[in-house]
Amino acid sequence: MAARINVDSRFWGDISGKARVFQVEGKNVGECLKQLVEKESSLKTSVFDGNGELTGLCFLTMNMAALCEHRLETPVKEGDIVGLIFGAGGCCY
Repeated sequence: MAARINVDSRFWGDISGKARVFQVEGKNVGECLKQLVEKESSLKTSVFDGNGELTGLCFLTMNMAALCEHRLETPVKEGDIVGLIFGAGGCCY
């Protein structure tokens, strides 16, 4: 499904001045994030750790609601907006 990922880059200098909204396709949030890091490789190590799990640096939302459980497996519908927010010192979830 087609979705958008809005990247809040206030604390992320590597994408400063670049697009903050990325069009992606995927069945779930994990597939969409993988496509995002393929498009913007500077985000890869901040989004995923060496095991393919989310790092503690990012917080995810779906259509403005926090994703707390099964975040990568959350299904994506046409037009959904995934928010990717980087904490200044990591996030607790």
